[in-house]
Amino acid sequence: MLSPIVIFATNRGKCAIRGTQGIVAPHGMPLDLLDRLVIIRTVKYAKDDMLKIIKIRAKTEGLELDDG
Repeated sequence: MLSPIVIFATNRGKCAIRGTQGIVAPHGMPLDLLDRLVIIRTVKYAKDDMLKIIKIRAKTEGLELDDG
């Protein structure tokens, strides 16, 4: 059985939940929903990591890249 995957992108911090009478919660989400989520923190790729990814992709596509 597959579980649904929903991606929320938010940096709202603690704020009012929309559609309520001013109830404040982390990320502006109801607590019962927040309790059922898995939060995975993401960060930007470093320059070296991006270069590795591009080289792997180019090799997969059969492209030749120079250092420039």
